[in-house]
Amino acid sequence: MTNPQPDRLERLVTAASEREVPAEVTTIADAVRDAVGEAAVAVLAYGSCLRGVSTDDSLVDLYVLVGGYDRLAGNRVLRLLNRLIPPNVYYAECRHGPRVIRAKYAVVSLVQFERRVAPETRNPYFWARFAQPTAIVFADSAQTRARVLRALCRAAETMVGEGRRLAGSDADPEALWVAALTATYATELRSEGPARAREIVAANRDFYRAVAEATTSGNAGTGGGSRAVRRIEGKALSVARLIKAAFTFAGGADYLAWKIARHSGVAVELTPWQRRHPILAALVLFPRLYARGGFR
Repeated sequence: MTNPQPDRLERLVTAASEREVPAEVTTIADAVRDAVGEAAVAVLAYGSCLRGVSTDDSLVDLYVLVGGYDRLAGNRVLRLLNRLIPPNVYYAECRHGPRVIRAKYAVVSLVQFERRVAPETRNPYFWARFAQPTAIVFADSAQTRARVLRALCRAAETMVGEGRRLAGSDADPEALWVAALTATYATELRSEGPARAREIVAANRDFYRAVAEATTSGNAGTGGGSRAVRRIEGKALSVARLIKAAFTFAGGADYLAWKIARHSGVAVELTPWQRRHPILAALVLFPRLYARGGFR
């Protein structure tokens, strides 16, 4: 079904993309863009840094969209893996006045980004994230900005369609979003509790309600496959991305331990050996943490 209010949806998404972000987010975004180099065509900020969470308590979440992986410097194998199982995730930090600002940033090509937010993509990893408020911190041209905005609108349409499929076509907008977020969390290795979806919706209630009302995408499924198949497929992809992150994310083991403890209350004490060999350590730790409720 086509969307009868495309202008309204575009205005909502555009307003969110143009919102003023904290100065420290701009600072770390500039540092990340410099690190990626000329391949970067856009930098997006999303997540807790746009929900008022202090950057002292959380990493800034950034996505760097690139014109092509062949323009990226570094390991050719990692560039190939970025193409096959996007995105690659990295760590960055820089000074902002007297403070150190830390971020995790993902790298994906603009073309893949556009494809992965479409309803033809079964796994919700991309469209679930970017249906949420997203700021465009940098775009190298008006054309790139327009492409990113279209992709963000497409992500919202995909997510709302999934919510209607799960909660019913007449569901209250907030219930629709909670159902969709809860289902998409089930496809990843998540440390957050079941109330997380409601907290996210409550933080931007007006935005989510307006987007749902501006989007009539029907209640057709996305990409096929049962919920069980999506969960298995999604968790397998999560494991693959975590393994990749062991090679790209400096300090990744400590970050994951901190995040698990922060969201689930399950403390993770890492040994020096586990920090040096995060993949081997994960084979031992994952079953234990899952049993203790460290992630779902």
